[in-house]
Amino acid sequence: MPNPDKSSKKQPSSLRSYAPKGGSRINLSLLPVERADLERVAAADGRSLSAMARVLVLRAMSAQPVTASADAE
Repeated sequence: MPNPDKSSKKQPSSLRSYAPKGGSRINLSLLPVERADLERVAAADGRSLSAMARVLVLRAMSAQPVTASADAE
């Protein structure tokens, strides 16, 4: 029996962003309204919460590259 929680409109695997093998995990705390937003965006994109969180972090990092911190000066 198919899982009703899974989206039937999945993207091709070449367009999805899974964590690489051997990657490390992080914890992420969200307010209830933030989690609801993440759930909505993930469902619309056919991704799990963790996969969507990873995509959003990677997008944010590429949009604002990390530079040397003031502590390193």
